[in-house]
Amino acid sequence: MRPCEEPIPFEITDDGCIFYPAKVRLESVEPKEGELSLGIPGWDILVGGPIRRGNTLIVSGISGSGKTTFCLQVVNHVVEQDGNRALYMAFEETEEQIFKLAEGFGWDLRGKAREGRVKLIAIPQTEVNVDAHIGLLLRELVDYRPDVVVIDSLSVMLYRIGDEPSRRDKVFQITDGIRKVGAVGFLVTDIPAHQSERLSRFGVEETVVDGVIVLSTDMKGLSRRRYIEVYKLRNAKHLSGKHRINITENGIEILVPEMLPKRIGEMDRVVRFSPVEGLMEPPPRFGTSWLVKGLHGLGKSVLAYQFAWEGLLNGENVLFISLDVPAYSARRSMKDLGFDVERFEEEGRLRIVDFLGEEGLGDVQDPEEFIFYVMKLVSSVGGPLRVIIDSLTPLALGPDSSRFVDMIHRKNHLLRGAGAVAFDLMLDHILSPEEFNRMMGAYDVMIELFYPDWGEMQQQGLGANAFRITKARNSKFDNHPYPYTIEPGKGVVLQRWFYAS
Repeated sequence: MRPCEEPIPFEITDDGCIFYPAKVRLESVEPKEGELSLGIPGWDILVGGPIRRGNTLIVSGISGSGKTTFCLQVVNHVVEQDGNRALYMAFEETEEQIFKLAEGFGWDLRGKAREGRVKLIAIPQTEVNVDAHIGLLLRELVDYRPDVVVIDSLSVMLYRIGDEPSRRDKVFQITDGIRKVGAVGFLVTDIPAHQSERLSRFGVEETVVDGVIVLSTDMKGLSRRRYIEVYKLRNAKHLSGKHRINITENGIEILVPEMLPKRIGEMDRVVRFSPVEGLMEPPPRFGTSWLVKGLHGLGKSVLAYQFAWEGLLNGENVLFISLDVPAYSARRSMKDLGFDVERFEEEGRLRIVDFLGEEGLGDVQDPEEFIFYVMKLVSSVGGPLRVIIDSLTPLALGPDSSRFVDMIHRKNHLLRGAGAVAFDLMLDHILSPEEFNRMMGAYDVMIELFYPDWGEMQQQGLGANAFRITKARNSKFDNHPYPYTIEPGKGVVLQRWFYAS
């Protein structure tokens, strides 16, 4: 047998000497195959599915960005699947600190450790021995055969190494061992707060691993917002760019509105709505987006209630999002108009939600968060579906009107892909002319309620408000202003005789 020519670190313990060879022959180990689900809501959509075994990912970010929470959530989910084990090597927290952090989210890793499904090895920073602890890791890979491995943090180990080639070699030893046993590895690395554009602490870690997950934060007003970015992930079609995350009482949730299911087959369905019957040819179909704008007191909400009611009578489902008034107030207004919607709520065909409800709409001043929770609600409702927002005004009054308009384009694009019809209300003159013109491109149908000057039209004494279609994409439409009344049991009724000869 050829002798080892490299020095082998060892430790003297109560049980004698324990040797930690820096290189362990793992060729005889049969690697586990397949994929692992991470259990983080939105992750599979972000990266296109579970993670392939044998891959190692860096989880990087500044302090407080959620790196340890991310890894603990993965560990908890993986070991809840039959027969899976997790190895967690902690260099920054004690065993008790790790267990307490997990318990704060309802994850009983302490109990799972007693059952042998989690092995937590906590090593004080002052006692780190890079070769010895890489040797310990490789030995555990052979003996314990974990399905997921976390090193929190890799930066603490690499601090003990003075040159870049040696750092790269140590990271390779770790990733090679994880690959050979068919586990999935997560190596936590911290980024200096003043160099937040970096991908890792030392700049070599990302060159060796299969994937790089970057967690970051920024301040918006008085709120700190967190983001996740999949910078790279081999053999995966992942979404690019930063995506918002929330850390909830249940852990991390990735805000990926693309989670919406597709219902493309419903786009051939005609949108039935009595005020516009006969005014657009061909009539709009599902997959279109509608906007009703006007000043206060003209009946925009009545149109929204009517749009919901007529859809329900036509056998469709409705998601009604009330941002101006509480859900109970919207429900009462519908009933006052003669729209008895209670039976449809009982049947599950109508959902009325507001920003105070249990469903949760997130921060209505945060377009990214709002659109995520809207799409989450949409994904829980069957089709054919009408999605009504009464109104967009609280969102448009936020500090960044440009982000608001971007959100509208994204929301309508997603709803169009799902084959739903969007029906939004908005108070007039909220946006600048430039931003409003940019927002117009997101809508297929636009309706205006306004106070007309009937005298200019040589019509005397009417004193009525007017309804006018100002846009209908791919349709010929009548853009005359029509006086209207609001009638119980019907809603907005146009006076179509007005232009009769």
